[in-house]
Formats: sequence, structure tokens, C-alpha cells
Amino acid sequence: MGRKFNGQPRVVLVVDNPLRDLPGLILVAWKLCQSGVNCFLVPMYYLTREVWGLSPDFVLINYLRMNNQRAVRHVMNAGFPVGVLETEGGVFSVLPPAGVRGNDGLADRDPDTPVAAWEEYALTMASEEKTRSRIARFCAWSEPFAAYASQRGWYRPDQITVTGTPRMDFYAREWREVACGVASVFHARYGDPMVLINGSFPLANPRFQSSFCGTLAECSAKGSGGHGRCGQSSCQDAPKHHVYFPAASVRRR
Repeated sequence: MGRKFNGQPRVVLVVDNPLRDLPGLILVAWKLCQSGVNCFLVPMYYLTREVWGLSPDFVLINYLRMNNQRAVRHVMNAGFPVGVLETEGGVFSVLPPAGVRGNDGLADRDPDTPVAAWEEYALTMASEEKTRSRIARFCAWSEPFAAYASQRGWYRPDQITVTGTPRMDFYAREWREVACGVASVFHARYGDPMVLINGSFPLANPRFQSSFCGTLAECSAKGSGGHGRCGQSSCQDAPKHHVYFPAASVRRR
């Protein structure tokens, strides 16, 4: 039902975290454009505002959870087909038994099994079954998760397509050199060797929190029994340690 531009369909690709998700979505847009599709990369927080002006034929959202199911429902009620391509919903930590208690007997299973880990998705996914049933396409990260989502009734088999996540495309040979070229900027700035510390949601956010150094110092002090160097550092000292939160610097939480 969207407006055609030069007779070509229009697709909105929703961008959650630009630093994390934009490069991969640009590859998706590039591929779609080669097939004659007009693509629009829209920030997640502006979706409900921009979708009316763009009037797309299809909207690919970054996730469907309890916190955005109402907005997604409004978009679908307006006649725009919606698909889901998860940006942070394909790898899950193993839940403790209490996390799956009362969930079809899952609490009695081995807590180290992938089944128990996948149930973490159910804790935050859209609770409205009717809204999930209206999703035109759910893009799963893996075949096992796709099968489990179908088995649990989260999505129907005809809704699910296994695609993986776009940012993993940079591990392919033809794009790996591009990714390494971008990373060389950080090597030039900080030098070698570089160590990547993988974490979840940071308490310290240098862009959107004024207490960055205080929070970092507090966490460091707790982790080292109050004797760590970072726990005693001042705000002026923090840059010397090259503490860098690439995802946090552009993510609003």
C-alpha cells in the first residue's frame, strides 16, 4: 500500500544502535537496491514519526518486544507490513531454574541446555500473541532457534526465515578486509595489542551519563576490593586507561 518511487517498492530498515547495526544494514540496503528496492534507514526512536511520511511497502524492525509492541501494532494497523530482524536477540545466556519456573516444566530440565537459554527470549518478547501473529516475516539467527520458536508457538513456520544477523556478514571473506580497514583507525589511535572486553549493558555511558567516571571508579573499586587503580582514578585520569565503550557512546537507554 506504500507509495512507489519511480515505480519501485519502498522498504524501511530500522536502525537501533548505529555503531553496532548500521554497517550490516547498509549491506542489506545495498543488496535490496540492486533488486530495484528503495531503502530508507530510519532510527528506531523516529520510526512512528517517519513511517507516515515515507509510506513504505514494508518495515523491517530491529526487534518485537513488550516495550515496543504497541508502536508496532499502530504501524500494522495503518496498513504497513512489518518484519522482524533481531539485532540483539539471537544469543542468550543460560537462565537459572527460577528464570523458567512454571514455563511448561522447563525448570526441571538441565539448566545448561540451549533450550533453557532460549527461554530468555520469551521473558521480553511481545506478550500480545495477536501482534506476533501479524508479523509478515520473522528473521531468525539460526535454524535451531527457528525450529524452537515455531515449536513453542511464538511464530508460525510460514512466518519464519533463517537469515542470520547482518553484522556477521563482515566475517565473510569478501567483506572481512573492509571491517579490518575500519578497525585500523583504532589500532592507529590506541596502538597494539588491543584487547576486546565483551560485556552487556554498561552502567557507565560516557555520552548520556554525566557520572561516567564516578560509576566506573565505583565498579572497579568493588571488583578489586577497593584497591584497584581505576577505583582511585579521577575523571581526568580516565582517558589514560583507554576505556572505550563503542556501543554505549551512541545508545540511548
